[in-house]
Amino acid sequence: MGEEDRWVPIGLGRALAAGITRSAFVSVPRAGHSVQEESPEDVNHLIIRFLKDGLPRVPADLAFGH
Repeated sequence: MGEEDRWVPIGLGRALAAGITRSAFVSVPRAGHSVQEESPEDVNHLIIRFLKDGLPRVPADLAFGH
């Protein structure tokens, strides 16, 4: 989410992510609602980092079922 998004407040983005199991909230400075178009280098870096490293910690509510 872009930190300068004027359509969706950043607080709402954080609240939504907090209510979704196994989610992570990431924001990009100096970007608005179309963060992937406004700051593609930052978005690509975040996606590549996630694909390489996954989440920074294993969520406590992660289910290890069959």
